[in-house]
Amino acid sequence: MVLKLYGHPASTCTKRVALLLHEKQVPFKFATIDLFKREQKSPENTMRQPFGQVPYIDDDGFILYESRAICHYIASKYPDQGTKGLIPTDLKGNALFQQAVSVELSNFNGTAAKLVFEKLVKRFHGGVTDQALFDSLVATLDSKMQVYDQILSKQRYLAGDNLTLADLYHLPVAAMLPIAEANVFENKPHVLRWFNDISSRSSWQAVKDVEEVAEDFKNGDRAFGRRLFASRTNSFQQYSIALQHRLGLRRVFRSMKWGHPAFHSTQPTAEGRGKYVWQAIAILGGAGSVGQTVSIIQLAKLSGFPRIITTASPKNAGVVASLDPTAILDRNLSALELSAEIAKIIDAALEIVAPGGTVTSLLTPDASLKITGNRRIFQVLGLVSIASAARVVPNGLAGIVDGLKRIEQSNLTSEACSVFLTKKFGDFVVGEAVKYKPGPGEILIKVQAAALNPVDWKVQKYGVFVDAYPAILGTDLAGEVEEVGNGVKEFQKGDRVVTQGQFNANDKAGFQQYALALASTVSKIPANITVDEASTLPVALTCSYVAFYNTEPNGLGFEPPVTPQAQGKYAGKPIVILGGASSVGQFAIQLAKISGFSPIITTASLKHADFLKSLGATAIIDRNLSSTDLKTEISKLTSSSIDVVYDSISLPATQQIGAGLLSSGGRLATVLPPPEGLKLDANKKSIVVLGMLRKPENVELLEIFYHDHLESFLAKGLIKPNRVEVLPDGLPGIIAGLKRLEKEDVSRLKFVGRPQETA
Repeated sequence: MVLKLYGHPASTCTKRVALLLHEKQVPFKFATIDLFKREQKSPENTMRQPFGQVPYIDDDGFILYESRAICHYIASKYPDQGTKGLIPTDLKGNALFQQAVSVELSNFNGTAAKLVFEKLVKRFHGGVTDQALFDSLVATLDSKMQVYDQILSKQRYLAGDNLTLADLYHLPVAAMLPIAEANVFENKPHVLRWFNDISSRSSWQAVKDVEEVAEDFKNGDRAFGRRLFASRTNSFQQYSIALQHRLGLRRVFRSMKWGHPAFHSTQPTAEGRGKYVWQAIAILGGAGSVGQTVSIIQLAKLSGFPRIITTASPKNAGVVASLDPTAILDRNLSALELSAEIAKIIDAALEIVAPGGTVTSLLTPDASLKITGNRRIFQVLGLVSIASAARVVPNGLAGIVDGLKRIEQSNLTSEACSVFLTKKFGDFVVGEAVKYKPGPGEILIKVQAAALNPVDWKVQKYGVFVDAYPAILGTDLAGEVEEVGNGVKEFQKGDRVVTQGQFNANDKAGFQQYALALASTVSKIPANITVDEASTLPVALTCSYVAFYNTEPNGLGFEPPVTPQAQGKYAGKPIVILGGASSVGQFAIQLAKISGFSPIITTASLKHADFLKSLGATAIIDRNLSSTDLKTEISKLTSSSIDVVYDSISLPATQQIGAGLLSSGGRLATVLPPPEGLKLDANKKSIVVLGMLRKPENVELLEIFYHDHLESFLAKGLIKPNRVEVLPDGLPGIIAGLKRLEKEDVSRLKFVGRPQETA
């Protein structure tokens, strides 16, 4: 088994081990632990490195941490491989080696590492260098290097005339000193000769090459960038070349690339730089992608314009108002008319602007346009590749051709409304939404019911799950098929359907009047279920279905009950479901019944006992009991061991209770990650369930269930939806419902909004 090194490319301690592995020519596999995501603190890693640090190695099951200990182990295990003699074996030579190791640790590494942190690491995390402290550290290290120079004037290396681990230990931190502008090697010829010697070794170059490639980007990073019209750099291909300094690591809206040069390029391209605190500005089309999203309005604010006047439709006034312009005027042109009427718009802009003023335009000004009064007009060209309301075109490169045709044919219309979350931690507002034309394999759903989930208000309050704004939320939706794309045969206009929406995909979200969905993820609604009821299914049902029937480590791995043989298969096997009255818990009870589990024991408020028994629960235990009393009550219900607990609540307290109920070898499924300090015996497992329909590991399982079986499960009464409370006032009612939901003003039911009833 090849040795595995766990660490991070930027970690000096990780580099120390990688350097030695290259020096000894030991094959190894590198496993990245993302320090920025704090993966080193995860239970999986702290089981191997209890301090939650990097690096550590796994050498055929032998786990070892601390970089110098690892290096000593490798050099001792492979004495005759690669560079020899890194650990002297004679008595005096070994003593001098140990002395040099101690010198590196006590007289170099601590001061040098603090110096690098103060100058480089602190700045990277947004801090400010303490210059006085930095200067003091440089002075201290410089005095140490003077002693080094005296030692190295008498011998080639720190422990004598042969290279040892003590010399190599210095390299990862020493190589960063010039970058940190700590010139402690200057005027020390023997130190400089020594440093040039060790830093020119091929082993260090192998580590350094990886470092340089990974300095800003590493293999697998998601990046965006502007492309030029050149074959090597264009984006309509599977691979493209880009300069590192022109790439970003986060998603950007197209509008930023259009808006930014309009303000911050030099004339005659656009407006120039500076703060314009004495000027007013009029922005026509404030609700457009360029007008609003990381936008002209916001850039105008950054540039200091005190009066920002913009145009928008009444429906979009709320969205635009969140960007805080001075005034919003009603527009008299639709978005689709803008291209055809561009000459009129530019003319209107020229009428508004004072003599000597400037107009910037996204399209080429008409040659016949009359410009008077020393006014100027410039075209802004922002070359970009990512749209503010991104829509994935299917079929790879072939789909690009179809997409371009659809843009030319103007298949995007603004005939709908949605609830927008304006920005991170922003407000929910109602505004115009895009009504898309379905692509191949897709259907357009007229959303008649959208159920609310706690995650929706948590996205707003905590800024989680969503990367791009304005965002449309809503992951539970049902309605009628409005239109089908090419290749869709099983659905037709008017069919009642239900599906799960998605975050970070506005066209597939539920809080709007029309949404797209892949036909393979959609179920028809049988006659015995209302559209409102059906909308309560997707998120909670998906979560429970994945928990029960996906394979480990993504689920418990039970056989899906989609065949007669699988239904009832687990008769006689007990299961405990914590939080049975929750939406997720209700579906967990029903799936447990279909699969035959017995007894089905759940915790809940006892006022819900009769209802939960109607779903299939065998016994309901008061949720307020202590873990000890709960275990006692369960022992009265079954003599069998408890091998499965499903925690549909997954608070730290309930997860600890669930873990305590398990027998040896049992499994706890949760809907949230385990908290720090969760006590789980080594022979018990905790499985975190992510109930997202389009999550790659869930797709095959859920497409089969939704597309082929959910309709019959509902028709036969095997699955019963949650109770509903219909919210009034269409889309505005959804906003009010989210506020109620945050206050937990709901019990054993789901709020459902009706987007089509928007006034």
